[in-house]
Amino acid sequence: MHQMSSPTEVTRLRDLSPHQWKSGIAAWLGWLFDGLDMHLYTLVWAVFVAQLMGVPEEHPDVGRNGAIIQAMFLIGWALGGGFSAGWGIWWAGAVR
Repeated sequence: MHQMSSPTEVTRLRDLSPHQWKSGIAAWLGWLFDGLDMHLYTLVWAVFVAQLMGVPEEHPDVGRNGAIIQAMFLIGWALGGGFSAGWGIWWAGAVR
C-alpha cells in the first residue's frame, strides 16, 4: 500500500511537485476554456443577434437584445454552476 508523506509547506513555485504542477495547469485550462465561449460570443454578438432578428446590425434593438442574451448567459452560469455546485458540495459534506 502506498503511504502518504507528510505535507510540506510550499513557499516558492519551484517547491511544487510535478503532480501539483499538472493539476494546477489542468485547473487553469479548465477555467480558461469554460470562459472561452463567453468571450467568443462578445466578438460576434452584434452580427449574431442581427441575423436572428433579421435586421441590420445598426438597428437599436440589436444592442438591447444582445445585452439580454448576455445577461441570461451570466445568470445561467451563476445559477447553474455556482448555486448547484455549492449546494452539491454542501450536501456531500452534510451527508458525511
